[in-house]
Amino acid sequence: MPPEERNVPMKRLIIMLLTSLIPPLFLILAVLGAIFFGIAAPTEAAGTGAVGALILLAVYGHFNWTNIKGAFLDALPTVSMVMFVILGAKFFTITFLNLGGADVIRRFLLSFNLGPEGILFLMLFLAFIMGMFMDFIGILFIITPIYAPLVQSFGFDPLWFGMLFCLTLVVSLSTPPFAYAIFYLKGIAPPEMDLLDMYKGIVPFVILQLIMIGLVWLFPDIALWLPSIMFEG
Repeated sequence: MPPEERNVPMKRLIIMLLTSLIPPLFLILAVLGAIFFGIAAPTEAAGTGAVGALILLAVYGHFNWTNIKGAFLDALPTVSMVMFVILGAKFFTITFLNLGGADVIRRFLLSFNLGPEGILFLMLFLAFIMGMFMDFIGILFIITPIYAPLVQSFGFDPLWFGMLFCLTLVVSLSTPPFAYAIFYLKGIAPPEMDLLDMYKGIVPFVILQLIMIGLVWLFPDIALWLPSIMFEG
């Protein structure tokens, strides 16, 4: 930034801090704080965040029926889409599990004779391939009920596996051929930026994410240390 834009009076900086930084921090703490301190489950914390957003709306002086109605109408298509995805995934997983599909997948994985570490890699690899072509919501509701009993039977820590699973999905959602995350970004990117530029720009981030997966794999305490402190508390 040029010097004339950086030379802001201290009073103005404090006002900017109070009006631009503190309110979002309040909203973040309302959601994550409720989870970390055991006040609410993640789904209930979403409601806490909604209440916090209404409080901020009132603080900013925009709490009126027009804005409330607009928020509901904006959220309705997304919520409806997610609920239909969940409904379809539930139908699929219930039918799949009742027909013994989980046992078939377990025998399929064991047939490779790769050992626990190799089977873990194969499970994450399958999730990675699915993430290239499917939305993560559908993947979570389809594959999690199938993987959960397998994780327990192989003796993996569920929390550690869950972190590796989520990190793997983050990478797969950023890689071609579909790359959901890039398509999301394309919707807000400048018109002159095409998909090829985004594919090139995502490479360093994908490398960093793969390194992160490797570190969590090799050093499980990266994912388990903070939850262990919370559970002890």
